[in-house]
Amino acid sequence: MKTLLLLITMVFVFDLSANNLQITNIELKNQNTANDTYVIEFDVAWLNSWRTPTLENNWDAVYLFVKYRQIPSTTWTHGVLELSGESVPAAATLQYTGGGKGCLLYKSGTGIGLNNWDDIQVVWDYGADGVSDSQPVEVSILGFEMVHIPQGSFYLGDNGTEESGNFKNGDNQNPFHLTSENSLTLGGTAAGSLTGDNQVEMLNVDDFFSSITTLPAAYPKGYNSIYVMKYEISQGAYVEFLNILEPAQAANRFADQYGQFSNTIDDAGTDPVYTSETPERALNYANYPDAAAYADWSAMRLMTELEFEKICRGTVPALANELATGSNLYSTNTWTLVDAGLSNETISNPEAGVSNINIDDNDSDVLRNGVFAGSAVNANRAETGASYYGVMEMSGNVYELVINIGTLEGRAYTSGMGDGVLDTNGDHNETASGWPLVSNSYGSGVRGGSNAFGSGESAIRARVSNRELTNFDISTRYSDVGFRLVLNDF
Repeated sequence: MKTLLLLITMVFVFDLSANNLQITNIELKNQNTANDTYVIEFDVAWLNSWRTPTLENNWDAVYLFVKYRQIPSTTWTHGVLELSGESVPAAATLQYTGGGKGCLLYKSGTGIGLNNWDDIQVVWDYGADGVSDSQPVEVSILGFEMVHIPQGSFYLGDNGTEESGNFKNGDNQNPFHLTSENSLTLGGTAAGSLTGDNQVEMLNVDDFFSSITTLPAAYPKGYNSIYVMKYEISQGAYVEFLNILEPAQAANRFADQYGQFSNTIDDAGTDPVYTSETPERALNYANYPDAAAYADWSAMRLMTELEFEKICRGTVPALANELATGSNLYSTNTWTLVDAGLSNETISNPEAGVSNINIDDNDSDVLRNGVFAGSAVNANRAETGASYYGVMEMSGNVYELVINIGTLEGRAYTSGMGDGVLDTNGDHNETASGWPLVSNSYGSGVRGGSNAFGSGESAIRARVSNRELTNFDISTRYSDVGFRLVLNDF
């Protein structure tokens, strides 16, 4: 009988502070050499969880995925889970993603508050990953808080005062009601065509502004249910990503902007090579190649600009000039930080009755994820900076990187998720899924505004319908660009 020569278990925890996600006590057990499987057992806990059957009718979840290395190799590989054999408490539901590239955990019934679940078990098919029975391995489980976005119709555009390609229905000013994932006609004046209003403020106008084209059925439009990261990728999460890559890959994904505009990711030169002094703050200095690589590596994908509006607005009718918080009013207070840069960073002067978001009017650098939820006077959507579904900071802080519909490269994008593997340069390899190439990132852009720009423009760009920078080749790293990722729910 073959036995395991050496077993080391390990956990990387993405402690985003706003959620306090903890993944602990990981253990490999119950090796089955006939099936080439191990049981991976671990505990999971996070705060402020919910599942509600009313109004938004959604829940939050934790996405988990496995990375392993075969000792003494320093190369980490994505682990594949069996699609059965799991064990979870009665209060929890486990859902596999990407054919076993990861899994989701969430409440099985209605409730609000702490999830603290011990002895979660999933089955790792190490044989499918090419690991022998006697090979010593080191295992890591990584995770993020997610929010479920239910299937359903929603509105694109808001009939506001935008001059930046605000979506509309044909030649009228009404928002476009999207009711399926079917192909769409883009451009023209006919009712039922998705068009962009006055585009004078757009950096690059939509290519369907002057000629009618089609948005394929395969392009993710936001009607189907998905999961989205509750928070923007943090600097701490990005550091863990860099430290698990091969050195050459990590060097290409490292922005090297320490000390600039709240970025504290540094190359220490010793293990762990990359560090951050403010791990809970949102990542900035990101570009499309960085975001696409992270999505591929984690077996996720980037959201589209249509999904962006669904996540922000939900199913309710559009409000003119609305922010992701459901209000078109926002605070212009200069934020006063308490415990700045720490895991408990808060704002001492949030404003009641309006949206608390981080834009240039507030004269602040990038803030920690979820800072407004921990600072608000009243725990409502606007004051906590939440979207309709409870996704945080979709307006302000850092721009959300999206895949656009106004370019040929963007419209080629499909819902195919990453495979957990990057090429030797640390770039994504998902060309079969229509992901824009790193050599031509013109299918990418940004939405949602940021903490920077000046002259009050970031408040306008923070509006849900603003598309000023949606057709923008994000191959350069910018001080106010970050990203968050999504998962298919099918």
